Amino acid sequence: MVHANIADRDSVKAMLTEVNEKMGRLDYLILNAAKAPFKPIEKLFERELRQLVDTNYIGNIFCIQAALPMLEKTEGKIIFISSLGSRFYNPLYPLGSMKAAMESVVRDCGESLRSKKYICKRGMRWYRQDRFFQGIASILGQYRYAPSRPVC
Repeated sequence: MVHANIADRDSVKAMLTEVNEKMGRLDYLILNAAKAPFKPIEKLFERELRQLVDTNYIGNIFCIQAALPMLEKTEGKIIFISSLGSRFYNPLYPLGSMKAAMESVVRDCGESLRSKKYICKRGMRWYRQDRFFQGIASILGQYRYAPSRPVC
């Protein structure tokens, strides 16, 4: 496992350099990082708001930008894990706004990368908790089931 602070472009580059050195390839970029306080948007401190955007929006874009050269070599795929919070109002879930913004980025990538052989998962599939890991395994073409646990 390689750790990185995706809100920091240099950290993302270092992460992908390490992946390339250790594995020699990248087949899938799975964007699932999320960090947010549980309180209404109007009550967020500036640092919380910046962290929300830096991690959940800008950080994912840093990952896409840095991973594209490696994904091009393997005809790799980009998979974004969203949340029902992007579709339904929850007063204590400001992350939903960022997930909705990233869904828009995924649509944009789906169009701008169409001529290449990347696949940006544009259609979001919603899984019950106990089916979440089965769904991810089917997307990756492997069957590895993990027992149910909270996803959000």
